[in-house]
Amino acid sequence: LQKERSRKAGNIQSDDWIILKEMSSEGQEDFLGYDHLNIKTYISRYRRVQTPKGAYYHIVLTSTPFYAEGGGQLGDSGYIENENERISIVDTRKENGLFIHIAEKLPENPALIFKAVVDENRRKNIEKNHSATHLLHYALRNVLGVHIAQKGSYVGPDRLRFDFSHAQKLSYEQLRAIETLVQEMIDKDLPLQESRELPLEKTITQGAIALFGEKYGNKVRSVGFGPSLELCGGTHVRRSGEIGLFKIIAESSVGSGIRRIEALSSKAVLIYLKKANKSYQGMLAEMHHPADPLKFLRKLQEENKSLRAQIDLFTAKEIRNLKKEWLTKAQKHTAFTLICEKTHLSPSSIKTISLELRREYKRLILLIAHAEKNEATLHVAVSDDLVDEGVDASYIIQKLVPYIKGKGGGQKFFATGKGSDPEGLAEAFKRPNDFIPL
Repeated sequence: LQKERSRKAGNIQSDDWIILKEMSSEGQEDFLGYDHLNIKTYISRYRRVQTPKGAYYHIVLTSTPFYAEGGGQLGDSGYIENENERISIVDTRKENGLFIHIAEKLPENPALIFKAVVDENRRKNIEKNHSATHLLHYALRNVLGVHIAQKGSYVGPDRLRFDFSHAQKLSYEQLRAIETLVQEMIDKDLPLQESRELPLEKTITQGAIALFGEKYGNKVRSVGFGPSLELCGGTHVRRSGEIGLFKIIAESSVGSGIRRIEALSSKAVLIYLKKANKSYQGMLAEMHHPADPLKFLRKLQEENKSLRAQIDLFTAKEIRNLKKEWLTKAQKHTAFTLICEKTHLSPSSIKTISLELRREYKRLILLIAHAEKNEATLHVAVSDDLVDEGVDASYIIQKLVPYIKGKGGGQKFFATGKGSDPEGLAEAFKRPNDFIPL
């Protein structure tokens, strides 16, 4: 993976920066995106970047409302424009402290003044998910314990993801408690509590939680809603009520001692619930709208379990009968016994009966076939003593599958093949002796 990344990085070539305006005394542009989504600005520098997929441009502004990807939050998109043209900004990232605005083309006159405009709807959706992530972090610590520590996150316009330290799978009751607590904090419409340029030590003593993977300077920014307080450089809603709705849609493990929660907020929750309700109504229709769907499903599960048990008993009995029948019809050769049969048994049952026979009888070779519509399967099993003498089931399969227009493989004692021509089975059944070296 590292070699692949290096190879791809080697295929990306960046030209030297074209400097139009000098940066501030700190060597960085001003980020104004906490308070403004559009501002007047200039291009301070740009460069062309060539990739295997084509060329694009890195643009740095003297000041910017675009948030650069960081802390799990995706970078902003939008555009810069003047009276002559509009240039789309497809992403914003950070490099060596600079906000890199990625564009597919350059303005005709980069020296002009521009209006920089962030995609407001996308930014608002990202902010709702980011603020919901903070509330989720607080709820996790409240429900599961203060051992919870963030181990990664993703905050996009469509969804959010939060990785955290915890050793066990979360129960249904825990997930509902977490989800309920987040929704309660949203419904309280808590105001954003934001502090900028505070000393790091002072912010930590006030109870702010530092986020995983973030590097902090001496001056930091903290963001809070009610009892939730974290160090964060991302953008957020002004009041928790703007988030609207919150819904956990998945919980899983992503590593030893690390769990992941995936969730939605705002209108995405309504879309999710609408799809879920459509599926539920479809399920009810298939069940002919029972009065108690859960009771009906449990009854179906019990019936299915009973039917499977009956099928297993029937299959076991059929396997015993077939073993006797096949042995009776087996072809006796000087150095081995050959069973060639066609059956309606499933592949798993064929494997079971083949492996049982090869273990129970010496000098035995089985060729078992199954056909339906436009598909044919072949199974070859060889007893251990014949394997020791050089008989190879995988070799036999490879020689026979061309007759059914297929491919196959396996081990020396058992191999399978699958093809698209069931009519070829008749010819395949005539050929196994050609490939048995005895």
